[in-house]
Amino acid sequence: LEKVDTEEKKHIGKYAASLIEKGDTVYLDCGTTLLYMAIALTERIKHEDLLPLNIITNSMANIQILSEAPSYKVILTGGVYNPNRRDFSGTLTERYISDFHFTKTFFGCDGISLDMGFTSNEMEISRLNACVLACSDHAYVLSASSKFEKKSFISYAELHQIDELITGKAPNEQILHALKNKGLKIQIEDN
Repeated sequence: LEKVDTEEKKHIGKYAASLIEKGDTVYLDCGTTLLYMAIALTERIKHEDLLPLNIITNSMANIQILSEAPSYKVILTGGVYNPNRRDFSGTLTERYISDFHFTKTFFGCDGISLDMGFTSNEMEISRLNACVLACSDHAYVLSASSKFEKKSFISYAELHQIDELITGKAPNEQILHALKNKGLKIQIEDN
């Protein structure tokens, strides 16, 4: 796992895992913060009855963690494999995802900005995330605070399309106020 913002990402992941409810069909994006969510969710499943529960992910790293609590349905999307990120994306993945209905989706991001919204450095992941978002009741972005006011390659969601941003530290007051004015709910998880 990346060592950057590790403690912050653990807190974010734990909070996000607490949002999962019995009967949910959940999509988990790739990335280190989502991996910490998968770890926290697996621990929660070992101690709580969340069945029925369906989890769909494009991440091999998430699958390895989630398979430690095998009493629920976990689905790996398939598609074109990216060995650097250990995830799947592309047209086949997008077609596969389009048949699902997600009660909750959890995305990572490489940047958050007022004009571009939530962005990724990977074009294929951004396209996939946009497809998943179209099939979702509720969408959350998990992001370390270091990604505020950063723009990466391509946007996958405008600020108002996400129900809640879960982060570890608030941005400066001006940015926080501007994000909220754009309709974004922000949950700060710092412990």
